[in-house]
Amino acid sequence: MKTLLLLLCLIATSASAQTVNHDYMNGSQINFECTYVKPSSAGNQHPRTPMQPPVAYIDDHTLFIYGGERDFDLQILSDDGAVVYTTYVASGVNEVELPSSITGNVTLQLYYCDYIFESVITL
Repeated sequence: MKTLLLLLCLIATSASAQTVNHDYMNGSQINFECTYVKPSSAGNQHPRTPMQPPVAYIDDHTLFIYGGERDFDLQILSDDGAVVYTTYVASGVNEVELPSSITGNVTLQLYYCDYIFESVITL
């Protein structure tokens, strides 16, 4: 009986795992570095648990973001550090189309609450 129940649970889990949107599979995964930016006036108040970065892929000028169930600000910086693009992305939005006029190596920054997730990408 336990074996049958376990088998049914495994089947249900594998069936639900296949419902994920795989549009991003043609793109390349983005690896983020995380920085905590909240200033503290009372000693070291840095959180003990690290913030999990979102899973992100880039395909041409389309950015796919999964795992960040919050609103965030997105910025693109040029090689010299100048902001060339910025936008607000609401929670639940998984796909962001970046301007095709931006090309080359740029820095992508995602601002989630008190954290900045940053990576150099090629557009």
